[in-house]
Amino acid sequence: MASRHIEASFQLTRRDFAACTGTREDARNLYSRFKTLFQAITNSGIFAQEFNDLGGYVARPWNQGSKTFRDYMWLGFADKRRSKPREEVQFQVSILRNELWIDLFVDQAARETKKRVRNRIAESKEEFLRRMKMLSNCCIGYTGVDELQVGCDKIDEADVAQILANIAERGIHFFVRRTLLPTEAIGLRQRIVPEILYTWSTMRPLYELLEPDRTSETPEIITTPVKDDKGIKNHLARQYSSIDINLHESKAEATERESRQITYEANWLAQEKASSEHRRAVMLLADYLRRHGIEPFQSVIDVKAEKNNRIFLFEIKSVHTRNFISQTRMAIGQLFDYEYFQIKSKAENGGKEISKGVVYGRKPSQEVVDFLTSLKFSVHWFEGGKVSGDVQSMKVLEDFVLGTS
Repeated sequence: MASRHIEASFQLTRRDFAACTGTREDARNLYSRFKTLFQAITNSGIFAQEFNDLGGYVARPWNQGSKTFRDYMWLGFADKRRSKPREEVQFQVSILRNELWIDLFVDQAARETKKRVRNRIAESKEEFLRRMKMLSNCCIGYTGVDELQVGCDKIDEADVAQILANIAERGIHFFVRRTLLPTEAIGLRQRIVPEILYTWSTMRPLYELLEPDRTSETPEIITTPVKDDKGIKNHLARQYSSIDINLHESKAEATERESRQITYEANWLAQEKASSEHRRAVMLLADYLRRHGIEPFQSVIDVKAEKNNRIFLFEIKSVHTRNFISQTRMAIGQLFDYEYFQIKSKAENGGKEISKGVVYGRKPSQEVVDFLTSLKFSVHWFEGGKVSGDVQSMKVLEDFVLGTS
């Protein structure tokens, strides 16, 4: 099987869950299956964009400590700069007889990492709680000599205090986990790999909070697996099994192809919004607005802000050298579309002044700035973790947040 087709074809089966028996044959079969799942994950274009800073492994079928074959299996990923991923904060997938776990995990033996995590939580309790409550379909807790499990959206300060008191103790495993029943995991069929990656993406902000040396760095520009617009189309065709357009196709065939193309484009946009650069830009912009007393909102558009009868719409684009133009073109269309259909068409927004801004992960060329400002768009980027922009755009933004016009 060609490696680029693994992601599209891999799916979990009832036999995988039934193989959690601890016998030699079943343990080896599970190990082989998780090696294939590992390949499916790492060959994914989404993994290349979102998790290319991670290195991983698949657990061996034989447990050296207990001298038995495992009645479960897992794979894990951690910062590839670290020599022992099992002793770090990991992204894991684990299969048991009656459950599939997708989680952030720190092993009981990783005592220094658990101390580091405990300190980070203690230093950033408010932000920790905020990021936890975003994980509504997950739970947080620990197991071992003591146990705690609570829904992430229900966690309170008493739970945090209990976690801080116990997380670094000997014999304690710490986790933030999404659990799928076998019927749910099997029912996802070939969507299981994207579902795993999507779940990890939702956990990534929490991971970055628990790994302080990651957030202090300026991340590398995330490059897509393609170089230009033609490459994007080819990549989408490979990723989602598209076919070339048949010029003699019937109306019914054309309708089906166009429907599939919408799905491809939606998945491409989902990858765009999942990238770490994109998410970091959203968070930096949101922090800037909050410091000026403005609570930002997210919907179809990346960030929407309101103040003093004014609305500011921001579309954020992660970029590399060769996709500035295509990303800019997409941002313009998205902002005009949202302004007309979601803002101007609603009576309650009548009379409000609307500003539109394109925000990049790094400084665009002067040509791009001139083009956008000629269309009355504000242009911004980030330098040293701070919002920046050309003189005209910064004046527009500052007038908005200060309420001076």
